[in-house]
Amino acid sequence: MSEIVHGRAHLGDECRARIREGLWSVLQAGLAGTADEAGTAADVLERSEIHEARSAFHQDLLRRRARAGTKRGR
Repeated sequence: MSEIVHGRAHLGDECRARIREGLWSVLQAGLAGTADEAGTAADVLERSEIHEARSAFHQDLLRRRARAGTKRGR
């Protein structure tokens, strides 16, 4: 059933707010982790709807890492 039916019409906004609180941890994991983790982190940033220019910069950085298939610094 829809979250609206359950009285949770603002659930999407609440989830995005919680994501924004932890985005730096997600970004750090993506930059320090595997190529797959970088891709996942980029996906999370894309869906978080943070500041568009900042998000686009970090998504690009993470997606380049994911395509390279290596850990940072290697």
